[in-house]
Amino acid sequence: MTFWFLPESPPRELLEESLIREELALPAQGLPDLSRALSRDQIAGWLAALMPDTLPERITASAEHYWQLGHEVALEDHIVLLHEGMLVMGEITGVYRFETRDAKPCHIWPVAWLRTQIPEAAVPELRYYLSRGNIVEIKDDRVLARITGSTPSRRRTAVTVFKWISITTLISELIYFWPR
Repeated sequence: MTFWFLPESPPRELLEESLIREELALPAQGLPDLSRALSRDQIAGWLAALMPDTLPERITASAEHYWQLGHEVALEDHIVLLHEGMLVMGEITGVYRFETRDAKPCHIWPVAWLRTQIPEAAVPELRYYLSRGNIVEIKDDRVLARITGSTPSRRRTAVTVFKWISITTLISELIYFWPR
């Protein structure tokens, strides 16, 4: 389970519609279906054709952004975005799809929106992620703790400890009850 922060939210109307429809819809901005891309370089080629006057560094950064959206955001990952001073968080519940809405192509992920009332000011460490123009994985435990109410790395550690205790108990019972 990965937490992704999307610093640039979709346009207001599209985001409000996404919240109602339980999905995340982003404008395609001239790009085709991201699942058709075989590499970051292919996306960079599409972007270079769409924006011939853009600096190569910006094309590379945008290609990385769209590659992550199309190929690294996965089922059960969480997406966090900023909407009118509030952080909105949701869990990806399905696979990416590309569809046209009102004659406008969109990149769409099914999302179960978890919380909509986290004030931006409650997570001051998020400023680092806001300065990034592209989607970015949130790895800072302090940010994750403020957003989710618990630190995911501790939760994973507890699950691992529980598994080992269960395995040890099972092996002990097998040894004790093994027919002699």
